[in-house]
Amino acid sequence: MTTFTDKELIKEIKERISSLDVRDDIERRAYEIALLSLEVEPDEREAYELFMEKRFGDLVDRRRAKNGDKEYMAWDMTLGWIVWQQRAGIHFSTMSQQEVK
Repeated sequence: MTTFTDKELIKEIKERISSLDVRDDIERRAYEIALLSLEVEPDEREAYELFMEKRFGDLVDRRRAKNGDKEYMAWDMTLGWIVWQQRAGIHFSTMSQQEVK
């Protein structure tokens, strides 16, 4: 199995989007959604951490593991991040449905 970085995936997706025919609307939309999800995560993580810091102040433990998945060491931050990502996913799918109408 080959491992790609986010930058490599973003480049590959952009190349595929630009090479698709107009009749490949569904495939193009799938690539656009994948591209958005890759590009939006850093902003979402920043928004999540800011929200947590405003709500809980100094109680927030932003430390992340230096090995492995590089996720939060504190279980409550990890759980909150998982929920935050799901919220963001629901939000973007809602926006897409409204645009289609």
